[in-house]
Amino acid sequence: MSLTYSTYEKISDHYLENPFPAYKNCVHFINNLPPGSLLLDIGCGSGRHLGINKTLSSIGLDYSINNCFNIKKDKYSVVRGDALELPFKDNSIDHVICIQVLHHIETQKDRIKSLKEIARVLSPGGTAYITVWSMYQPNKTIEKQDNLIKWDLSDKYGTELVRFFHYFEFGEFEEIAKNIANIEFLGEKIEDGRLETILVKI
Repeated sequence: MSLTYSTYEKISDHYLENPFPAYKNCVHFINNLPPGSLLLDIGCGSGRHLGINKTLSSIGLDYSINNCFNIKKDKYSVVRGDALELPFKDNSIDHVICIQVLHHIETQKDRIKSLKEIARVLSPGGTAYITVWSMYQPNKTIEKQDNLIKWDLSDKYGTELVRFFHYFEFGEFEEIAKNIANIEFLGEKIEDGRLETILVKI
C-alpha cells in the first residue's frame, strides 16, 4: 500500500478543501446508533463523518499525518494508525465505519487481516458498516479487479500519483467473513457503484 499511502499524504489538502458529502446510508447507520456509543471511523480522511451524530463519542483513525493534523484542528479526536494493526484494545469499540478504504488493500490475506482487526476491537454485539468500490460501476466497465489508477488531478501536483484499487465482486465480503470466527455477515448491496455491508460481532 506504500504508493497509495504516499498519494493520499500528498493530496490530503485537496480532500480538505473539496470534501465529499457523507454517503446517505452511512449517515443513516450513524444516526441510528445508541446514544453514548463509541464509534471508530477507520480511514477517516477529512473527518467528514465524525460530527454527524453528536450523541456519540467518535474517534477517527487515518494513516495520513496531514489528515490527522487537519482533523485535530477541527477539534475531533483522531489517532494515526493502520487498518491492518488497529491501535485499540480488544472489545473496546462499540461500532465501526470503514468507508472506501478496504479496496486499497492489495492482497486478500491483508483484506482478511483488516476485517479480523475490526472484529478484534469491536465489543460483542458491535457492528461495522463497510463500503468499497465494486465491479459494478454505473458509467464504466471494470475489466479486472486489481488496478493501479492514476489520480485525475496528478498534473496539479507535477507528478503522476497512483492508487491501488481492488474492485469487489458481489458476494466477496461474505466469503471473507467466513474466515472470521466471531463475525456474522448481515448482507450486502450495491449502491452507486459501491458495495456496502454490515457485520456484527458475536
